Amino acid sequence: MNPEVSSSRWPKVGEHFSQTPRAKKIAWIGTYIGAGFAEIIGLGIALAPSLWVGLFTEQAPVSDFATTYLIIVAPTYGFMATGFVFAFSAQGAGHVVWPFLAYTIRTLIAAGGGILAVQAFHAGMAGIAVIVAVSYVIFAPICGIAMLSKTVWEKRTP
Repeated sequence: MNPEVSSSRWPKVGEHFSQTPRAKKIAWIGTYIGAGFAEIIGLGIALAPSLWVGLFTEQAPVSDFATTYLIIVAPTYGFMATGFVFAFSAQGAGHVVWPFLAYTIRTLIAAGGGILAVQAFHAGMAGIAVIVAVSYVIFAPICGIAMLSKTVWEKRTP
């Protein structure tokens, strides 16, 4: 995802935080743009993963794993981008708890769930990819809690 769309929300929201409606508008427009671009790219990659994988390898086993992963995970790139932009916006508003929790939970689901799936259930790449995709789908709404919370947008006195 373009860093101009995601990470630039942080200073823009912070810069306009005293103007709460403007800060919210900046955050939501950034989210729509970031999620839209990421989802378009993700769907394109999922529909033609060999175009992307072929840039990095021609080895069949690697291509097979990468293709399986991209077909399953790439359609969730919009969720990933939504979570990123929500997180940057919440941080720009001075709130880091929900983004921190979201990143931690996503990592625990992806890494912990992946390890468990492989060790306990002998999951292959498709199983790991499903777990990563689920972690993105869960990540966005947790970050969204901060965006929807009234306390995030309340003016604070130092």
